[in-house]
Amino acid sequence: MKSFRQYIKEQVSEYDDLFHAIGEVESGNDDDAIGDDGNALGRYQIWEIYWQDAIEHDPSIGGEYTDVTNPEYARKVMLAYWDRYATKKRLGHEPTLEDLARIHNGGPNGFKRDSTLGYWEKVKDVLEGTPLPDDDDISIAAPSAILMPMARRGKK
Repeated sequence: MKSFRQYIKEQVSEYDDLFHAIGEVESGNDDDAIGDDGNALGRYQIWEIYWQDAIEHDPSIGGEYTDVTNPEYARKVMLAYWDRYATKKRLGHEPTLEDLARIHNGGPNGFKRDSTLGYWEKVKDVLEGTPLPDDDDISIAAPSAILMPMARRGKK
């Protein structure tokens, strides 16, 4: 049986696109972004509780919470979080990009929360090359995070 990390390595470009899309939705890929009334940091808008959860799962990540403003570090945090919660055993199927985005946004059970469907639609639009709307009328359900620098594909 493949580990989640092996699964991700096999689909690197697809996940690079997902990281880019989440970063775009969360912050316009702004590494210095502070959101959710100061509770979320970095391009992926990672909350401290999300970071703690990931570090508990994979202590080798190390670092401090404020390190999530570094996209490479943030990616490690996200991968650990997904490795913990986006598993075939928990989901009942192989994790999809939708599952990963919705868990990132809505926490461990975000993949089954209606409140994360609009968030997924925004991420999917970026993945499909559709520009985000100027008026953001969707509330983001929970902590968010992300990591490695994304291929910009000529977009902002």
